Amino acid sequence: MDLQLLSQCTALAFFHRFYEKQALEEHDRFVVGTAAVFLAAKVEEDMKKLDDVVRAAVTIHDFARNGCVHKAMRDPQRVFRMGMMDDAPMPREKMTRKVLEEKTLLCERVLLHTLSFDVSVVHPHVSAVEIIREIAKPGKKTNEFRLASWTFLNDSMFTDVCVRFKPRAIAAASVLLAHYLIRSRGPGKTVQASREISDAIERDHLRPTASSLFGFPKEQIEEIVHRILDVYERPRPFDRTEASLAQSLAQSPFADTGSAAKKARISA
Repeated sequence: MDLQLLSQCTALAFFHRFYEKQALEEHDRFVVGTAAVFLAAKVEEDMKKLDDVVRAAVTIHDFARNGCVHKAMRDPQRVFRMGMMDDAPMPREKMTRKVLEEKTLLCERVLLHTLSFDVSVVHPHVSAVEIIREIAKPGKKTNEFRLASWTFLNDSMFTDVCVRFKPRAIAAASVLLAHYLIRSRGPGKTVQASREISDAIERDHLRPTASSLFGFPKEQIEEIVHRILDVYERPRPFDRTEASLAQSLAQSPFADTGSAAKKARISA
């Protein structure tokens, strides 16, 4: 579908907001996901025809039902995973395009009512850039660090942190994760500017006596970090192997824990 990143994040935010108030058992996640994508594309002025959205959703639905995603999809990384959950049962009945079109239009209205017609979403990506720029030395390029942070932010959308925490707190957690990822690569595999940012975080924000991180309570940032890390520690809908990123972050102080705690607008 070539859906823009902004539209994808907004659709996932709608999806999480919807199920924050509605029961998963009462609303088909595929229909809700399709409606969320269709609505998000309109909200973010990334217009997609209903027929195109439904065609993509039916394809995903049928592949999931038949259990042949890997064989059928040439590029599964480009498929937008509309609300698919690791522990949710696979659909048994075939979904036709006509039926899904009707259900999507009806669900879009239900979605809007559930959201109280509040379709504004503030994503944490811009806040992450602001935090990184505050830490970096003037004039230093922050591209690599920003991309690392945004990777975690994008994957955080597969959790419910967007409805539980403020965007800047999520951004702070992603910057912290980017720091540990940069650290795990070693000095010869990252640019000097990223190492300097990482050094500054280690020196100014990770003091043992500090009770806050980037202006937020340490416990809150740790909770967000754990929730994001959980994404890499469980099988994904289209990839039944564990992500290697969990191993890369094994040296972080947040990766080795069994506590219960382990368990938005983008602009250019």
